[in-house]
Amino acid sequence: TYTETVTVNKDVTILGANAGIAGTSESRVAESIVSGGFFVSANGVTLDGLKISQGVLINGEIAGVYVAADGVLITNMLITRSGAQDTSNGILTATSTSDNLTVSNSLISGFLRGVFLNPGSENVVINANTFSVNGVGVANDGFDATDSYTSNTFNAQTLEALA
Repeated sequence: TYTETVTVNKDVTILGANAGIAGTSESRVAESIVSGGFFVSANGVTLDGLKISQGVLINGEIAGVYVAADGVLITNMLITRSGAQDTSNGILTATSTSDNLTVSNSLISGFLRGVFLNPGSENVVINANTFSVNGVGVANDGFDATDSYTSNTFNAQTLEALA
């Protein structure tokens, strides 16, 4: 377990112990855990097969992953929070950035918003995720016709699945 805010400012791929294994799979092995969160500011970053616990304050918002870049892939993740939901986000995009973001095959639970897309995020793909016990599963503050939401499961959101 690493307790920190990881700043990713280069185009890299970060593979956890469960890279390639869906966040809901029973075949996951011992997790590579970051207790805190990721601040992604480089285009083309991939996060695959990690567990992010709790989230961290980044740019005035609590987030498991704060995305301020284009072409980011977040896949096969466990992104969880326990305790108060506050104004927390599993994944949060910065305003007017984060085009071509893909979130797939992940389990996101315990946040006020599982995914929050700020205005200006275009061509976003949210596919085959499970959102569990969040306030809102996916919130989009500026829907774009190029965004795609497919094959997601929403369990016990306290407010709504999509907003």
